[in-house]
Amino acid sequence: MLEWGLHPIGDDEAALYTVIDASNVVGLEELLAQSGLDHRCLFVGAAFEEFRDKAPWLVRLEDHNRFTAQLFSEGDAPWLLWHHEAHVFLRSASDLDDVWSHLRRILRFQDHKGRWQMFRFWQQDFMRFCAEAMEHDLDALNRFFGGGLVRVIFGVTPAGMGWHLANPAPTGTPALKAAELGDVILPLARRYSWHDFQIRLFTNLSTRYEGKAPEMKRADVISASNAIRGQGYRKENAVADMTEAALVARHYKLPFDRLAHDADPDLQFAEATRAKRIKIAVNEAAAEFRYGQ
Repeated sequence: MLEWGLHPIGDDEAALYTVIDASNVVGLEELLAQSGLDHRCLFVGAAFEEFRDKAPWLVRLEDHNRFTAQLFSEGDAPWLLWHHEAHVFLRSASDLDDVWSHLRRILRFQDHKGRWQMFRFWQQDFMRFCAEAMEHDLDALNRFFGGGLVRVIFGVTPAGMGWHLANPAPTGTPALKAAELGDVILPLARRYSWHDFQIRLFTNLSTRYEGKAPEMKRADVISASNAIRGQGYRKENAVADMTEAALVARHYKLPFDRLAHDADPDLQFAEATRAKRIKIAVNEAAAEFRYGQ
């Protein structure tokens, strides 16, 4: 990976950069100061002074450098950074200041209520999700990459999942403006938030039901939670309770719709309370089924 990142075939003129999350690397600012590498924090002003030890830092990597080698090395020692879930890599023929300026432009976006949100493009799982979602939208890709300023962003997740987001041939499309970023990122952020919730829900259910029925399979949890969301449930705790109840009911062949109706026949309860009552009703019915066998 180090050799490919520093010396990719057919791209000798571009340099390798990384964006590192200081909150995941103890003493990152000191490590960078000692590295001899060009680097710059993406936060400025008061944000830099207050959050410099939690901020993203842009670093231009060089071959035969100790910090570069540590960044591509894995192990238990704190200075071996490969599995710190702390960085993404990118290649660009531009200098550090130009890359820094572009990344600053896409650092924040406004949501539909006008609130400023941070675009954490240095987080591996989120950026890999964006890469998969954006790979066929060539115009959006080119604008996201600064109209050709950045050539590729890549990384490897802690689970060993490699990903990359490559810039198509420049189309002359101008770089994405900060005011337009929300239109591109907000839908992705929403989809990622739902995806992340489903993975957390599966992990929770598979742990709690380990060694007992029903077996919680990832595909089943995702399918059931999508169905529950389609019924209008939005709160995470309500979706979680309803998903669990639906899977338990399916396993024991219980009449889920009737149990759900009887738990709140007049729809008088709030979403979370209704879901909790339905889950209790299903669990009681499942217990009666088991004891009756």
